[in-house]
Order: sequence, then C-alpha cells, then structure tokens
Amino acid sequence: MKNQSTKKLGFIMAIMIVVIMVGFFMNKSKSIHPNISVANVNYNQAIASPLLIVGEARGTWFFEADFPIFLEDEEGNQIAVAIAHAQNDWMTEDFVPYKAKLEFNVEEDIKGILVFKKDNPSDLPEYDDELRIPVYIEAK
Repeated sequence: MKNQSTKKLGFIMAIMIVVIMVGFFMNKSKSIHPNISVANVNYNQAIASPLLIVGEARGTWFFEADFPIFLEDEEGNQIAVAIAHAQNDWMTEDFVPYKAKLEFNVEEDIKGILVFKKDNPSDLPEYDDELRIPVYIEAK
C-alpha cells in the first residue's frame, strides 16, 4: 500500500512539473512588459506586410498621441518604421489602446525584431524604454 501511495505521489509531482514547464514556455510567446502590450504579435511569429499592430501602452509612452515602431533585421538595420496612434486620450498614466500599420518589403524570409520605442522628446536616456519582439519576416 505504501509503495502505491509513493508511486501516485511521484506521478502527481511529475504532472505538476510538466504543467509548470508548459506554462513557463507558453508565457515566452507573449510580449511581457509592464508598460506596453501587443495583442496580435507574439515572440517568433511570422509576419507579412502590411501588418496591422494593435495593443495597449501607458499614456506615458506617447508624445502627441504617437510612438514609433521599428522593424529591424538581425544586425539592427532598419527595414521599416510605423507610427502607433493612440485610439483614446493619451494624457494619462493608464493604458491606452493603439494601432499602427507597418509596411515593408524584403527579398527573402529573414529573422527580424519589432522594436516598440517609448516616445521620448526629452532625449534623456533615463526616460528611454522599449519592447523588442523577435519575429520571422516573410518576403512578398
């Protein structure tokens, strides 16, 4: 009887470990940042042009209701830029929905990075912030 209880306990612990690991790895696919979220682009997702990007960012990320989104290749070369536009009043510290349309053209499928940059008109480095999401860029 004791042997059976030990086996059951071991089996339950193994299942718990698997569930925790799956949760950990699934969490890696989401854009995790305390001040900005991206609703429709996950880590390592394939993207094609035109790409409509939607999400929410704290009002402090916007300047004059906008902030930039860059698409870069793996070496950091800029491929395209889009401007995210606040969909509500951005003069708040709360989350504000945004939309952006990113258009780009690449010759072949490549790895890249979407860079969401906090608009920082002061240019003071202590106010810089960004979210970087690795993506696979599909050629047209």
